[in-house]
Amino acid sequence: MHWHASIQYFGLFGLSNRASSMIGPNVIQAIINHTGDNWKGFPFLFAICTAASLVIWFGVDVTKGRHAAVRWAEEKRGTYEYAVGKEVESGKDRASVGSGLK
Repeated sequence: MHWHASIQYFGLFGLSNRASSMIGPNVIQAIINHTGDNWKGFPFLFAICTAASLVIWFGVDVTKGRHAAVRWAEEKRGTYEYAVGKEVESGKDRASVGSGLK
């Protein structure tokens, strides 16, 4: 990833963080004002968290992300011989070294 792409990524992350910090509490307050019950906001929160969890569970390829992260770290370090300070043994998956996975 080039430096300008990482700037765009973190800019988008910051924007979505600020937007959710403003929109979320206002939606909850609108639900409370409409119903007059503080507990009515919790189903909305539960639904949002469930939807996000489903996207993460079924939409994110963890293995691919782990391999990409190891590859990126090795490129930044300038070496393909070491992963997380340990020599990679032949035949062992680089992503499993240092992550506790076998």
